[in-house]
Amino acid sequence: MLAFMDFLSSNKLIKYPIHEKAELPTEIPTDFFIDMVINTQADVEYYINKIIVNATDYLVYINDKEISVPKARTTNGIYTYNDADVSIKCVIGTNILQLVAGEHLFTLEQTKIEPCCTVIQHIIVSSVVVREEVLKGDVKLKSGYNCDVKEDLDSGEIELNAFSGAGLGTPECDADPYANVDRKPIYTVNNTPYEEGFWLNRSECVEVLKRPKAHMVILNDICEPCCKDCDVQLVDITDQVNLNEENIIILSGKVTALEPIP
Repeated sequence: MLAFMDFLSSNKLIKYPIHEKAELPTEIPTDFFIDMVINTQADVEYYINKIIVNATDYLVYINDKEISVPKARTTNGIYTYNDADVSIKCVIGTNILQLVAGEHLFTLEQTKIEPCCTVIQHIIVSSVVVREEVLKGDVKLKSGYNCDVKEDLDSGEIELNAFSGAGLGTPECDADPYANVDRKPIYTVNNTPYEEGFWLNRSECVEVLKRPKAHMVILNDICEPCCKDCDVQLVDITDQVNLNEENIIILSGKVTALEPIP
């Protein structure tokens, strides 16, 4: 390995790891960058984005990743960058840059890095969460209604396509989706629909309880009859159930026309 690096370092005509067609500025000797390995999860092009020349070191930016290289070098050295998404090993020769102090920007056409220096690390799926349940081990994906699962053995990719009729096709639906459901959604109140929904506001004798997990609203009569020992006759006062200016339903007594979707 060292003999190979020394060979590259002594060969002034080789731009590697810079792309052979890159228009490398003359201020960067062809034997400054000797070798490079980029392990990444993203399939992107890499290049020397900029170099900042300080008093004691060079800050080399590969895309936006910073690598510090000391100016005083007597042998070829390996300098690295690591984070969760990418790791870079860069072999730098003993030559110096012909750049003045300060920041120097470059383009992809000038300092593009050879694609063979990039190694794509595919993400390994260790578990799948389905409805809050963690599935591990061998998990099978099967096509369902309106969803098709395809796999490419060559690339190792799984493709999910969702469109009408895909996979097992379109399930047969009843004309009334709530035909077999005991509780049906409120569609109108006293024959009055409201497209954006209703607000239920309690009155003196009606208590409104919310049960979000059960998708339920409970209306309780919390007033006792004034005559406890005599027969009480409920009076229909549906004309007192109206939408006010703020589109709030005021319930005052017994509501007799909460109508589900027909």
